[in-house]
Amino acid sequence: MPAAAAPAAETVACDQAVFTSVRSGTGEGYRVIAASPGMQAHEKVEITRRSPSHGALCEEDPQTVGLEGYKLPTGRYCVAWCGYAGQEHTARGGQRVYTHAVLLDRSTWRQFQANPVAVHAALAQHIEANGPVLKPANRLEKITLGLPKPATNMSILADPSAAPSHAIDSALAAAADLLAGRSLVLTEAFGGFRLLEKILLSLPLETRESLSVSVGVRFSPSRKIRLAIVSEAQGDLQRRAAGQPTQVCQADRIAQDRQPLFQGWEQLLRRWWREGRRQDIQYLTTDLCHGVSCDALDRIAGICEQIDALDGLSADAVRGAIALYERARPTTKPEQVLTEQLLSNAQARLTALEASGDQ
Repeated sequence: MPAAAAPAAETVACDQAVFTSVRSGTGEGYRVIAASPGMQAHEKVEITRRSPSHGALCEEDPQTVGLEGYKLPTGRYCVAWCGYAGQEHTARGGQRVYTHAVLLDRSTWRQFQANPVAVHAALAQHIEANGPVLKPANRLEKITLGLPKPATNMSILADPSAAPSHAIDSALAAAADLLAGRSLVLTEAFGGFRLLEKILLSLPLETRESLSVSVGVRFSPSRKIRLAIVSEAQGDLQRRAAGQPTQVCQADRIAQDRQPLFQGWEQLLRRWWREGRRQDIQYLTTDLCHGVSCDALDRIAGICEQIDALDGLSADAVRGAIALYERARPTTKPEQVLTEQLLSNAQARLTALEASGDQ
């Protein structure tokens, strides 16, 4: 597969806001206490509505970290780092929840491949280096975030995270449910960030770039999250989700007893994840699959499977593939691009086989 393009710049500047609980001359309690000048009033309202407050993180460990990601009414995408920052100053006590949010326009969001886990990691580095903002401020400057390095293909031995088949199966089952329009709450005690990233990178860019997601934040129907990954008791979740169009499931069971919704697509990505082919996955889902409907995904996957199979074919089989795909009439741009790549690779394979005496 062709390589994904490397980012043109190493850093980007984004608007930011801090939502937490502090005491000041204007009041106390949870609110947006600081924001950069580019933050609009209705964006602050949405951040206030969605951000976790006292007791809203799944775990009480002071090192607990959560993530939220959602599209704002202005079209920008918000990614938030959620954690604890000392103790509450109010009479109720307990740990203070701290949410640091950044806003990305469409161009910047796509520089992060619409991957909130990558944005969250860059934001976490900033918070670790500079500490939380715990004093009300009239304004914050824009925040500078480092862009992720280009993805690479690795063998499974070099990339152990690609190996566990149950995690891959869970991610692909969740991705298929999201493509089908469902909303999910998945219980996962460990590895929530890794699971979220695998799910999202298994979706075409235009599907995931507007998806609302969270990790480590207690499920609440009012937040209207399409994909929430939590560590909460199933019974409590089922009660809160009652009457909502939301499926609650253990992450390691979502792939059990199901018929694949997008069989060819899931089969291809399952193999690629197991082979550590993250670069190829990113190229397919981020750079190639633009403006395609879900019913084209299996056809696209079928061409990718044929491209991968070329190296094991005899000369006659390669000629058959060339004849078949020369007659093909691709209906989408990705199918056209991949068909052209297949024919080019097939001709190169045939030339090599004929040169070696395999007629």
